[in-house]
Amino acid sequence: MVVCYSGDRDAPPTEDGRHYFGLDEWREFDAALEFAVAHGARKVLLSTWSMGATIALKLLAGSRHRAIVMGWIITAPVIDWEQTLLEHGRRAGLPHFLPRTGILLMGSRWLTTGFPGSRNLWI
Repeated sequence: MVVCYSGDRDAPPTEDGRHYFGLDEWREFDAALEFAVAHGARKVLLSTWSMGATIALKLLAGSRHRAIVMGWIITAPVIDWEQTLLEHGRRAGLPHFLPRTGILLMGSRWLTTGFPGSRNLWI
């Protein structure tokens, strides 16, 4: 089973058009586990990458079905969004204030994103 999450390019947008960096999208993965259980699955192996890996962290922390997850292959999760964005800004040679300003704007009501900050910190 391949699971897409709201806001992913192969899935419909969220109801409010905002991206929640895994804070809400994990419930869609949980619904996939519910579907698997309802159709006889007793164990599942997760294989996730990038944003999906980050969402799976939240899934394993909050799902009532996490006991059926027998293993997890994780590739390139974002475990600290703020540091990731700051590092990409540094590598791009941007002045330090620009990524910081971008992070502040991402959490504002002006944009269609819901930057999670410390609510999605996995270190």
